[in-house]
Amino acid sequence: MKHIFWFTGRSASGKTTLTTKIGKLLKKEFPLEILDGDNLVERSDRGIFSRQARLSFIKKIVKLAENFAEHNVVLVAVPSQKQKFRDYSREVLGLKYHEIYLKGSKLCCFIRKLKGENALTRTLL
Repeated sequence: MKHIFWFTGRSASGKTTLTTKIGKLLKKEFPLEILDGDNLVERSDRGIFSRQARLSFIKKIVKLAENFAEHNVVLVAVPSQKQKFRDYSREVLGLKYHEIYLKGSKLCCFIRKLKGENALTRTLL
């Protein structure tokens, strides 16, 4: 049984950054797959704004993670801020599921979203 590490938290809390860096370290020792919510959304034909669409998106990621976990360690980076989404993922994936919540303040995450050198200056002015 392979493991699925589910990184969750606010948008711009560092999920993608952390999974990418951890992935570089782990792939030297283990077969690895990274599922990044941002990349998966870009490939999707529709936006995920409604609750039903978000749940459908989470279900697709869970299925992908479950399939990849047959032969790989899987790192998932997806907001899934709603507890019911994480509960669903935990229920379906069982003992393979390991949740890592990245906490970031609204201000910190907003500034990181801007991703500019002068982001803090622009935000505070």
